[in-house]
Amino acid sequence: MDIIQVFEYQKLKIGAKGAQGVEFKKSHFELMSRYKEKYEVDWYDLGHNSIHFKNYVGAISLGDLCIEVLPKVDRASYSEEKSVWRNVLIDMLQTVGDLPVSASQNAQLRRHKSSILDIYFDLFLSEVETLIHRGLIKRYRKQEGNVKALKGSLVFSQHLRKNLVHKERFYTRHTVYDQQHLLHSILLQTLEVVANSGMKSSTRGWSGNLLLHFPEQKKVRIESSTFEKLNFDRKSEPYKRAIQIAELILLQYHPDIRSGKHELLAIVFDMNDLWERWVLHRLKKDLPDHWKVEGQNTYPFYRQGTSGSWRTIRPDIVLTNKLDGTILVWDTKWKIPKDGRPSMSDVHQMHSYAQTVPENDIAHVTLVYPGTFSEITGSLHKSTTALTSSQHTQLSTLRIELLKSDGKMRSRLSKSVLSTVTLQFRIATSLHNPT
Repeated sequence: MDIIQVFEYQKLKIGAKGAQGVEFKKSHFELMSRYKEKYEVDWYDLGHNSIHFKNYVGAISLGDLCIEVLPKVDRASYSEEKSVWRNVLIDMLQTVGDLPVSASQNAQLRRHKSSILDIYFDLFLSEVETLIHRGLIKRYRKQEGNVKALKGSLVFSQHLRKNLVHKERFYTRHTVYDQQHLLHSILLQTLEVVANSGMKSSTRGWSGNLLLHFPEQKKVRIESSTFEKLNFDRKSEPYKRAIQIAELILLQYHPDIRSGKHELLAIVFDMNDLWERWVLHRLKKDLPDHWKVEGQNTYPFYRQGTSGSWRTIRPDIVLTNKLDGTILVWDTKWKIPKDGRPSMSDVHQMHSYAQTVPENDIAHVTLVYPGTFSEITGSLHKSTTALTSSQHTQLSTLRIELLKSDGKMRSRLSKSVLSTVTLQFRIATSLHNPT
């Protein structure tokens, strides 16, 4: 198995070799160039005989080569093992639900020698195999055509045109109850992709065997809107995990971009989004029950004239204390601020949140970065006369540690981070209710 591991924002040049001597060849570069030019993906840029990776992590299959793009907090720690950051990525994906596995399965994956892409393939095949053993569900669908017994409604015009000679046939529009429906069409197309793209012979053999047991389906065009329209009921609920993985695979598969027999397939994630969702999930799990944690709340920000629609802003995370309604706003940034200070664009963004979220409730906003735990607090001056006793809103920069001292991923937020939330609440309360 040929795998090259790189970090986000790293450059990969033609001729570069991975840990096992695997080479990134000109044919690989040309395949990625054609893919970039046709689909205008924003997870890497093209350089002179090189690929410049950006803030996306995951795996890219180039037929005979898999490139794993791993997260990285800062360049200063490049000496750390790539295996550590591969496990960080697997843990974060599992935490936010993009890698739907149990804790015991996660432990097995961390020891797995396969590519991240093959991990997704094997999870998908396991889910489909379980569905087949359980029995694939049937659904009602409309069908039109010739039948030997009259059922449904007769389509008279078609019946006359097609059955003048065959009097024993009826052209009808009727209902069929079978296994041919959209869910199975999605799964079948994904099985075909895995059979063609799997790097392990065992993965290709497994998918080929499942294809033999899968019912034929009508070919349909699969787009992102296809998955948005899906509804699951009691019978189809067991399909959710397989469909979730199928969405990740199918939406990034473009067989029209080829290099010889090789096709490009990628499962990639925006690291900024992944970091935000990981922090949100951990806050929901780790904070006491009297905290309400919400993501992407919308607040009106600007409108033109007096009757136009409002433009809105959406802070990443809003924490509301249920006891007195105090609000803390957190905004996550997957980067290390230069010289430990937030950029002015980030400060302006937090100032907008401080001015827009109801003034009688908010007195603390926080920029959340990865890194060794620390918190530095400053102040934002209010641009309007507030009805509160304070003219300032507290702005903190908070760093959250991902790794424990043994190099393993944290399973929950540290006590220091949880204590910070309590302290911010006390500061916010004292500013609004001075003694």
